[in-house]
Amino acid sequence: MMATNWDVSTTNWYTTDAWRAGCQPEALAEALKIGEQIIELMRQAIDLVERACADVEPIIENTTVRCQLILGQLHAQTDRLDPVLSRLRAASKAVA
Repeated sequence: MMATNWDVSTTNWYTTDAWRAGCQPEALAEALKIGEQIIELMRQAIDLVERACADVEPIIENTTVRCQLILGQLHAQTDRLDPVLSRLRAASKAVA
């Protein structure tokens, strides 16, 4: 760990700028360490989300196919019922 009265002439430009801004080298090192941990956690989160999306995609596709099949069946049943309803309407008009 560096002392707080460290030699500015031996540091990198970013450390010098941080020192001018009032940062201690230890605080800067700790901030860098935390920043690197955050980046690593974000990379892990991205990986998890990508895997989750890959897992869900086939389910969504399968559900879409099932919905299309159900819709097709409903349309077919509706088409079968239309003539029956037409006959019922005609019969109800004849009775009235």
